[in-house]
Amino acid sequence: MARTTSKVFGEAETYEDLKGIVFQTLLDNNHCYMNETALQTALSSLQMASESQQKQVLRYARHIDRKLSTPGAARGNAYHKIPAFLAGSIYLINYPETVKGLTLDELTLLSRYATFEPPELFEPTAIFFGQELLGAITAKHFDYMFQWTFLDYAESKLQQGETKEDVAAYIRDVPIEQLKEEAFEYERKSLQEVGMYL
Repeated sequence: MARTTSKVFGEAETYEDLKGIVFQTLLDNNHCYMNETALQTALSSLQMASESQQKQVLRYARHIDRKLSTPGAARGNAYHKIPAFLAGSIYLINYPETVKGLTLDELTLLSRYATFEPPELFEPTAIFFGQELLGAITAKHFDYMFQWTFLDYAESKLQQGETKEDVAAYIRDVPIEQLKEEAFEYERKSLQEVGMYL
């Protein structure tokens, strides 16, 4: 199963191919920054997916390959794609009702966030953000890196007590350049604060 440099799952024609690529990539890399318990949950879930879930997971893997590809990334950017894929698999197999209305872009954004969470927080995380907010973010900019920055900024607003409906409306309504400026300023301040405590 040779892979191109820009794809991790490119050669996966069947669900069994897909599982083989995932397990082999994990063996080759010897490390996955995903929460360890969530990683084990994801690997177990892949073994028990129904036929319809297998089709969804295969479709999601192909989306991840396109969405999270960056030029010149080593091994098709497997370092980020594998955890995002595994987290998304947990959602699709274990919490299908919770993520039923999400687009693949929305699921990708949610899954990238959830990679750092233990499995018991996956469903609460999906509820915490909600489809409306995830949709507002993914509709605002096509590029994943901007989406990730906007999600981080949205989370800060939620933690300050704003409702997700209000935050979603703000993201939809504010001009894109203003949102970029505010979100990147928030990121800069957050990094400065982290640096102060290191």
